[in-house]
Amino acid sequence: MSFKVTKTFTFPYDYIYIPKGLCEGSSITVTGKVQEGCRWLAVSLHKEANPDCDIALHFNPRFSSQAVVRNSKVKGVGWKQEEREIAGDFPLKTGDKINLRIWVNKDDFKILLNQSLFTFKHRMPYNDVKYVTIGGNQGDHHAEIYQVDVHNSCKLPFTYPFYEGMKNGTSVKIQGMVNNSPTGQFKVDFNKEQHEEESFCQMVADQNQQQVVINSKLQNVDQEERRPKQFPFKQGEEFESQFMLWEQKMLIFVDGSLFDYYDIKDKPQLISQLAVDGDVTIKTVNLEEPIINSFEKYVPSGLQKNDVIVFKGFFYPRGERFQLNLMYENGDIGLHFNPRRHQGQIVLNTRSGGRWDTEERHSLPLDFEQLKPFQVDIVVKSKKFKMYVHDKWICDFKARGNITDLKRINVEGDAYHHEVSVHNRTNEITSRLPSQLKNGSWISCSGTLKKKMEKFFIQFQGEDKLLEIPFHMEPQIQEQQTVVNSMQQGQWQQQQQIQQEKFPFSKEKTFYFDILLTADGYKVFVDGEFYFEFKHRQPMQSVQTVQVQGDVNMTIPEPLELL
Repeated sequence: MSFKVTKTFTFPYDYIYIPKGLCEGSSITVTGKVQEGCRWLAVSLHKEANPDCDIALHFNPRFSSQAVVRNSKVKGVGWKQEEREIAGDFPLKTGDKINLRIWVNKDDFKILLNQSLFTFKHRMPYNDVKYVTIGGNQGDHHAEIYQVDVHNSCKLPFTYPFYEGMKNGTSVKIQGMVNNSPTGQFKVDFNKEQHEEESFCQMVADQNQQQVVINSKLQNVDQEERRPKQFPFKQGEEFESQFMLWEQKMLIFVDGSLFDYYDIKDKPQLISQLAVDGDVTIKTVNLEEPIINSFEKYVPSGLQKNDVIVFKGFFYPRGERFQLNLMYENGDIGLHFNPRRHQGQIVLNTRSGGRWDTEERHSLPLDFEQLKPFQVDIVVKSKKFKMYVHDKWICDFKARGNITDLKRINVEGDAYHHEVSVHNRTNEITSRLPSQLKNGSWISCSGTLKKKMEKFFIQFQGEDKLLEIPFHMEPQIQEQQTVVNSMQQGQWQQQQQIQQEKFPFSKEKTFYFDILLTADGYKVFVDGEFYFEFKHRQPMQSVQTVQVQGDVNMTIPEPLELL
């Protein structure tokens, strides 16, 4: 499985905790941009949360010398011998997007900065690493960082400590697939401090009984057992469960809808551990703690065409409104996005010189009216913004100023804020893999279709990209079908046509793409639902790059290793 922590970066120096330390298959993703005046980028893997500890890897591209420096540090001794490369093709320049990925292999770290691959041999045990650090004591002018994701592969049973207790508004999202076992079960526990056998809330999904049971195990406390009528965990199908702590209740959502809730019988701040175990294949466990209200994110280089502002949150059950503002440096607002539950509308507007301009109003999506987590995506175009709620298009808003001058993102109001981030999508991607794919690997990405979309493709390529393609899939919107094939020695093989009653791609919504590699082939899921399976015709280990191209804007495909 892959454990994922999503954290908004705090400039100029921050630590991101890695539970249980790194292991083979772990990966770290850093996204950002090279702004004007940028001098350096630094990402380090620390044993402790201080600058004087053991450092297993210090990765430091330096713009002044056009050198990519790698090194390690031993506590009490100092920096070791550095490795550096100075070349005419320095991988970064002003205005470039930063896509940095670090993978942990048995013998080394593989580091992919945009399309440049670097290797650093292990000098100390990688499982001693407990923190990712961005920045350092080299002064300012650090590259602009949007987000840091840690994908830490861990075997079941999986546990994660809440060192300061589970905070009100904390969300735990578990994505995976139910194994094909008619007698299997899996469970999720929120355990009590120093008493792992005591659980504030336990959810057990039993395939044999086709029943979900929610209860608790606390000493000297009356226990309530709940048995919801629905059983949403089907064999061989993907699922997404989300647990949200709100006051004295654990709200449980499955596949985006409220499934049930459980009353917490003791102080929730005593919840000290998450535990997941059972007969499932887990893709990600994502922990999201609420960030402060009236939060502001600074984007020094300004927004760009095809940037996507992602806001994840959860309305207070008695909350009425919140606002997301895209702002200029002088405080003027270039987009005011304001859902109002009590009015059943979304208000859009701009503000100049302290005065509001002409507002636009649209009907409030049900996602805001119902008690459920939400995700707002604002896609930046050259002259307008496209708004999506839970991946469905709701409206456009014509820009009334220069989009590239928008450098501040502000959110506040009656909602828990879990994520405010900026992503970039493109219609042409070739992404190198740092190591071989294996049984249990996932490839995940998301995208939106262009207005005049006809087709696009995603394919896995071998060493010779023009001659060896183990997997090629091409959704065709006019024909409402997907063509799947492979190429060997420059020759296309027999193609398959996937035609179903419900074609999963449309122009009105964002789609999410997951490909699970198994011993038999590629299992493809779209928006969490199984779409088709394509049997292996070539060894999966031959795949070296992932390519996306066509009438679509997509994120860079992200490989996740399962151990």
